Amino acid sequence: METDNLEMVEQAKKYLDSTSKWMKFLAIILCISVGSMFIVAIAMLAGSSVMNRIAGYENFPGWIFGVLYLLLACVYVLPIIYMFRASASARDVVELNDNEMLLEFLKNNKSIWKFFGIFTIVSLVFVALCVPLAIIAAAAL
Repeated sequence: METDNLEMVEQAKKYLDSTSKWMKFLAIILCISVGSMFIVAIAMLAGSSVMNRIAGYENFPGWIFGVLYLLLACVYVLPIIYMFRASASARDVVELNDNEMLLEFLKNNKSIWKFFGIFTIVSLVFVALCVPLAIIAAAAL
């Protein structure tokens, strides 16, 4: 019976090690993406008046899209932090046999999924509100 538990613990450590590596990789990719979002948002803010004149929409507040993109980039910083923390905790569990780090990993892992769950709900509500507004706006033109 004890041999089975030992094998299970070793297999769990392998899974945690693999999870740690993938989380770190995804956190790095998200960092690059968020950095790109910040650059694009700044470019949108800086060039909105020029682009509006070129497109013929002088009265359209194009800077709003830059601000929204900047806010979205800021929101994505939170899961990056959780991913780096969870990755480090999982690595410590495997390398140091630290059970407290297992709890830290689980806490940060829960926070990642909670963030994305809430973000998904907010996104669905936003889309549900924007679609009827877009239809009404299109019908008014």
